[in-house]
Amino acid sequence: MSRYVVSALLLAGCSETYSGGEDDPKGSSEDSAVETDADTDSDSDTDTDTDTDTDTDTDADGDGDIDADGDGDLDSDTDSDTDTDTDTDTDVDTGTASCPPSGPDFTYVVETLEVAGSRDGLDLDGDGTSDNVLSVIKSSLDDSIVDAMATTTSVIIVQLWNVDDWCEDPDVYGGILSATDTDGNVADNYSGSEAFDAGSAIDSSGHSTEVGTVVIASSTWSITVASASFEAGGFTLTNATPVYGVGTADDASIAGTMGFALPATLMEEIAAAEGYDPDLAWSLADIDSDGDGTYDALSIAFEFTGVTGSVY
Repeated sequence: MSRYVVSALLLAGCSETYSGGEDDPKGSSEDSAVETDADTDSDSDTDTDTDTDTDTDTDADGDGDIDADGDGDLDSDTDSDTDTDTDTDTDVDTGTASCPPSGPDFTYVVETLEVAGSRDGLDLDGDGTSDNVLSVIKSSLDDSIVDAMATTTSVIIVQLWNVDDWCEDPDVYGGILSATDTDGNVADNYSGSEAFDAGSAIDSSGHSTEVGTVVIASSTWSITVASASFEAGGFTLTNATPVYGVGTADDASIAGTMGFALPATLMEEIAAAEGYDPDLAWSLADIDSDGDGTYDALSIAFEFTGVTGSVY
């Protein structure tokens, strides 16, 4: 976002009235996921029974046999019993990813960005309802975003790494950061192969220094980043709540919704610097970020799409 975007946000807030509306839980989507599992099971049972029972009876009755019945016959009974039971069960599970990625690390540059509708925000404060108070100035802010993205060298980067499966993967990491296009050609920012300068926002491995937890379930990713910041018009926009996100992704693209809250004190500072009534920020505040019973932050949600890129 540029300084023009921030100004438009505040200007529109002065001229448009928040009419409220029924709070709805954030939307959810389900995509079927198929898991392929190759299971090879072999059971080998070998039973060997040998019964050997030798009974020898020697007596002194003088009839020439070895028992004591006096009938003169020879009775030999051999019965041997040996029981060997061997059970071998071998189960080999060769399950493979049902939605395998081309690699473990993915970097996307946000190509389209717009404020989500009032019912399409994310739940920032855990009360089960959609939070997106700044949707009341959606039309004005969306126009500003379009203008800014067509001319600015600053871009928003979304990263996902340690990806093993696009359908189901509980152990993924992610980050959201700003980067700069340095080649002087904004037109190729979304070509799918553009590289951007992320400066100190990435570490030596090329990953965001602000690391978020990501879970992929039923082909839908969700991310929580505790801390993130973006440069806008000379101001550093920090978050009063974690940045939350949800959406879908594959090797070539990403789409979803991001939501967070801006501190009212920050918005008050921006309003004063731009010549607007600082009380505007507090009149729109809808999030109690510190749990003291006072609304001290303004919620916002963005819907976005992105294509692959890289950072250095």
